[in-house]
Amino acid sequence: MFNLTEEEKAYVFSIINSKQTKVSMSLIYDLFSLSEKRSPQKTLHEIARSFNKDLKSPYRNRLKMLGKKEDGKDLASLSQGTFVKSLLNLISKKPDEDLRMIKRGEVLKDYKDLPLRKYFIEDKDPVIYKILLNCFRAIAHVFDEEWKNPEQYILSKTTGFGAIVKSFNELYKIGDIKNDLSEEFFIKCFQNFKNKLEQENKKLTSEYFPSNEQTQSKLSKLIINSQELLGMTPS
Repeated sequence: MFNLTEEEKAYVFSIINSKQTKVSMSLIYDLFSLSEKRSPQKTLHEIARSFNKDLKSPYRNRLKMLGKKEDGKDLASLSQGTFVKSLLNLISKKPDEDLRMIKRGEVLKDYKDLPLRKYFIEDKDPVIYKILLNCFRAIAHVFDEEWKNPEQYILSKTTGFGAIVKSFNELYKIGDIKNDLSEEFFIKCFQNFKNKLEQENKKLTSEYFPSNEQTQSKLSKLIINSQELLGMTPS
């Protein structure tokens, strides 16, 4: 491909294949690891890899890297592509534009409605990782049975994961006001959510929450609205 760098080859390949043919998004995001410069895609790819390897991560050996379930990973319930694509919404509104701006040495614009973006702009990826780890460790703790049984429950799969991500910014706002984004804070949040489900006599199964985008939004609102018990009203 002429005199393109490995980073540029990966970017061109990802754009061509994501627009024209059915290529695994997990593979496309994996290509961003070749980049020498930062990008929202590369940051989330590295976080996905760490989540899949970290002994403290509830998603350890549970992400389908390159979109495929590997031997010995029977509990893998979420693709790398879904993981990255969903979390991109927490740090960028236009990831491709951010990538181009970074390559040109331009300063990225911050957005108050994306609370994790400031950490990305400030090159503080470990902070992003720690906050997300606190969040997912908390929900895996509160919903221990549901998390350990992805065959029966939707919590760690696309529907549940998507709902958690959609509700994250509101939970972050509450934690920011309280100056607390610890695992213990998120445990309180998800315990409220669990109490709400019990009050409404609902379970985190496909019977109550079928797999679609509308369900993710519905479930995220349930998570957010249950936080009134924390003494905070989400905006």
